[in-house]
Amino acid sequence: MIDVSNYGLIDWLSIIKKEKFDNIFPPSCCFPNDALRDEYLANVHLVDDADFRYLLRRFLIPNTSFLTDDFQRKYLINLPKRELIERIRKHEFTRRILINKNPWEGITWILDLLPEEVREAISVVDSYLTAHIGFLPDFRISGLCDSIEILRARYFSKEHPRETLLNMKPKEFEKIVKALYENLGYDAKLTKDSYDDGIDIVAHSDKPGKKEKIFIQCKRYNKDIGVEFLRNLLGVVNSEKATKGVLVCSSNFTHSAKKFADKNPNIELLDWNILCQLLNNEMGVDWPIKYHEIIRADENEKEHLTYKGC
Repeated sequence: MIDVSNYGLIDWLSIIKKEKFDNIFPPSCCFPNDALRDEYLANVHLVDDADFRYLLRRFLIPNTSFLTDDFQRKYLINLPKRELIERIRKHEFTRRILINKNPWEGITWILDLLPEEVREAISVVDSYLTAHIGFLPDFRISGLCDSIEILRARYFSKEHPRETLLNMKPKEFEKIVKALYENLGYDAKLTKDSYDDGIDIVAHSDKPGKKEKIFIQCKRYNKDIGVEFLRNLLGVVNSEKATKGVLVCSSNFTHSAKKFADKNPNIELLDWNILCQLLNNEMGVDWPIKYHEIIRADENEKEHLTYKGC
């Protein structure tokens, strides 16, 4: 048995490729310590895709059995008959562990969802944890939690330079924000410049319990955005009976602007950092590379709105 609890990241990654799962402690189904996990997460964007998938495959659960299964079987078959029947009725896993040689149905297939459907992959792992948390060995619970963390870090948490936004033309900036709100489930339209009163996008939602009309103002500025823009936006929101106004910028907001938004809950601020994170979440971390495709798709739409009366 090889004790890897004090190994560095490079040595640990090397040893788990050479040794069998059962030859390593802590087992290679999770990070051996927090420091090593944090170092891996900080550099996950630099990891080769094949190596990244290999580690996920170690952390996820295949169709298998665990040493703890025998203890669970012995415990179950010694229960009073009525209690055992109730457990079988309540938990599908109890039925599997009594009948199947390999009761653990694997989820390594989520690798086929990457990279396009990362949120769905994370949802699968989270649901698997929820369903089996009472039966899983501790190291396996840690490994599934680690899987979620590295998926989020690789695909959602990448930082992009602010120049990515500043290098866009103002109309391109509006179109990428419009695409973001469409991904968030809204019916979003650009306004006509001659009628917008500073409103660049109108986003609607007609979903039951979430009916909204949002006025969005986009500022592709290099300097911080002051409170005067928010006062104008609030005035339009109130006069046109919109649900809220959102000011999206490629910079930051002044202290007075943030205080103004705090006092007016129907005003929301998205600075460049928040905007980049939302774009990561909704469009993937490679959105700076493919945003031209998004803009070209938008240019095929001929319909533009005024906010008045919509």
